[in-house]
Amino acid sequence: MIGDYGQELNPEYWFAYDDLPNNTTIYGRLYTYPVVVKASDICPDGWHVPDLAEWTEMIDNLSSDEGNAGGKLRESGTAHWRSPNTGATNSTGFTALPGGTRSAFGHFTALGHSAFFWTSTSTFAIRLYYNADTVEIINDCHIGYGCSVRCIKD
Repeated sequence: MIGDYGQELNPEYWFAYDDLPNNTTIYGRLYTYPVVVKASDICPDGWHVPDLAEWTEMIDNLSSDEGNAGGKLRESGTAHWRSPNTGATNSTGFTALPGGTRSAFGHFTALGHSAFFWTSTSTFAIRLYYNADTVEIINDCHIGYGCSVRCIKD
């Protein structure tokens, strides 16, 4: 089904940043929300895409322990993240990388600046940013956007 500007209303795709397959080697794929709903297509058996409550619990636990969660989740240094990569310690071993995002209109943005992770809860996404030690919860991410995914054990 096609909507405004010729865009599919329910896209079910994954993308490589800038449509360059080599970008998936470092940053992984960017998935639309309909793919996330079918987590069995992207998560191994016994794993799932975390919902907003699971992300929030992790963020709250990390934030209550001397500092904000953003830096504890991000890869340290500037090999992939833009400088200054504020507060990045990767003390959790999560090693979030700034894979950017793809808009519903096909524009790629924020490689090196931001990491966007889908939750399995409606259209909520999590954002980590290179110059903030916080985690942003986005509550209205368009289903056609391409964001990263992290799977967790059931």
